[in-house]
Amino acid sequence: MGAAPLRIYSMVQELKARGADVEVITALPNYPRGEVFEGYRGKFFVKEVADGIPLRRYWLYPSNSKKTLPRVLSMFSFSFTIFFALFYLIRRRPDVVIINSPPLLTGFSAVILSKLARLKVITNISDIWPMSALELGAIKRGRFYSFLEKVENFIYRRSNACMAQSQETLDHIATRQADKSGFLYMNLMRRSPFISQSIPYESGNLKIVYAGLLGLAQGVFKICQNIDFQKLGVELHIYGNGNEKAAIVEYIEQNPDCNIILHEVIPKSEVPEMLSHYHATLIPLATPIYGAFPSKVYMAVAAGMPVFFSGEGGGAKTVKEHNLGWVTPSGDFEALSNAIQEFAEMGVSKFHNLRQNCTDVAANYFDFDKQNDALFEYIHQVANLEIPVTNKAAEKTIVSQEKATTY
Repeated sequence: MGAAPLRIYSMVQELKARGADVEVITALPNYPRGEVFEGYRGKFFVKEVADGIPLRRYWLYPSNSKKTLPRVLSMFSFSFTIFFALFYLIRRRPDVVIINSPPLLTGFSAVILSKLARLKVITNISDIWPMSALELGAIKRGRFYSFLEKVENFIYRRSNACMAQSQETLDHIATRQADKSGFLYMNLMRRSPFISQSIPYESGNLKIVYAGLLGLAQGVFKICQNIDFQKLGVELHIYGNGNEKAAIVEYIEQNPDCNIILHEVIPKSEVPEMLSHYHATLIPLATPIYGAFPSKVYMAVAAGMPVFFSGEGGGAKTVKEHNLGWVTPSGDFEALSNAIQEFAEMGVSKFHNLRQNCTDVAANYFDFDKQNDALFEYIHQVANLEIPVTNKAAEKTIVSQEKATTY
């Protein structure tokens, strides 16, 4: 669950499909509940295979607390235990190590670990830390913030190359390390096999879906409190988990006629079919976060679904440029309510025109296979490896990508 795990899982599977030998070093499973899953408790190290991918899991102190100290202890714990993989990496000698950051301290340790093993490093910066934490109010400027900025700069400096999910993030990295090459790796998804299906547009029986984490960064609970879905004649269906779930459950119990329905979490494999039962999707950001690009935008594109985007940045820009739906400022509940009302009153013809445009965008832009071909070639370039003959056709793709994102 979550953008980073889904992206990494997809990336690993696609690299493997193109002939790469991929292994994953990670923590004992604990997210998003904040506790180690049953079957892994009391263990320091677990070696297993999941969906054909070898995994090496190390202990950590799990936490999903809103408090800073427990979350920092959780990051520190795995940033320490990951060093037990050093001798394995020296023996294994992978051509390249791909690191995901944040967690910032884990990224810091993984870079040191890889350099001790004398390995090439590509670091994927999924969020700009500590800047994002500052914008979310999770941390304040001071000595600890300055320390984290030094950690951030160390990661950029010691990585052979960087990846990111938004151009804003690549631009930020370029301000710190102008000579660092960067690769834009978006959270693309394959086009849904249900993309051509659409439930009937019927005024008074319209359904919006939110599928994802229920955390502070998304602010779904405040939307539940501030949007009168019953008055608008629209249902909001929520699929997800996170630290706001309990508050949402309580709100629905206290307001049974609020037209908000909370569902159980479903497997990723069932998401495309689930989305086909709804008219539009909600993608909120509680506050503007520089560099953030919600992967739910690409989920909507893959499903050909109109979008209610509440936020700013690259996600809002994409929704506007491709006419995928409505964009309102973060936390502007009146504007969001007006957008939903417009949706409820637009009529069958306008709805189907909008949905057809979303379907066309999915077909003509954001090509999942081309992006992964380009990534495969980019990794070969960073590792100074010869591009496999069977993948020579993708060389043109990576050349155009590199020109766009190399600094």
